[in-house]
Amino acid sequence: CDLYKGFLLSSLLPMFDNNPNLQYMSVINCMDGDSVDMLAFVLTRFNTLKRFEYKENNPNLMLREEKILTTLAGHTQLTCLDLSFNRIGGKGMDAVAALLTRPNSMLETIILVCSHLEDVGLCALTDGLAALSEKGDGKKMLKKLDLRNNSDIS
Repeated sequence: CDLYKGFLLSSLLPMFDNNPNLQYMSVINCMDGDSVDMLAFVLTRFNTLKRFEYKENNPNLMLREEKILTTLAGHTQLTCLDLSFNRIGGKGMDAVAALLTRPNSMLETIILVCSHLEDVGLCALTDGLAALSEKGDGKKMLKKLDLRNNSDIS
């Protein structure tokens, strides 16, 4: 798909505004920098996602993806986050850890297959997991973490 300058997403704004039951969103190989900004804006228009799948594999977007992840914090029912085939840097993983440890988090599954994770990103995630386990309230528990094919981790 071609989301040139977020045009397609902006044309769908009425659908996002008027569909309070949208639970699954998949965005695969169709973003440029302007589209990332529009997607982050779109995600503020509703808060009902349970599953979000974002697969771009575009190294030029790495510094902008944390904007999308930060916006997902408003989706308090989010149970599955799939960021496979992206280039997620340290800031992006900080945002993933923040999603996981927010007070109302329901995240059960995080999928990061082939995400070019490096040690700094993995440290951010493990810090988030440690904070989660320290709370020990039994309400929030990550059930699946998929880190396959991240060969940049030492």
